[in-house]
Amino acid sequence: MSETERDVLRLSAQGYTMNDIADRLCKSVDTIKACKRNLFAKIGVKNIAEALFHATNYQMI
Repeated sequence: MSETERDVLRLSAQGYTMNDIADRLCKSVDTIKACKRNLFAKIGVKNIAEALFHATNYQMI
């Protein structure tokens, strides 16, 4: 998992929206969307709720 993907996951867990995450990481919203898609594919989930559950269970964040 890339550092940006880890940051997106961590900020999502804290309740930030995609726009907030993009602002905090100085990236575009489209970049954050692509990052989330890549992250979902890497860990085999379909949405952010599943990703957060998986990341919490496997202590990824």
